[in-house]
Amino acid sequence: MPIYVVAFESKDPVLVTGGADRTARLWNVDPEQVAAYVCATTGDDISRGEWEKYLPNVPYAPPCAR
Repeated sequence: MPIYVVAFESKDPVLVTGGADRTARLWNVDPEQVAAYVCATTGDDISRGEWEKYLPNVPYAPPCAR
């Protein structure tokens, strides 16, 4: 579905979208909360090999150190 409207709430870290299906969706864009959610819902941490493959010039620092 196409998205026709995007608005950012200045008081809270929320992005609001409105689409062709006539629904509004709220997206949490707080970096710490999003990172915590991703780390909690994914499997293993990124390996050193995966890191070097996708981020070759960035020092290895897994974001979800468990």
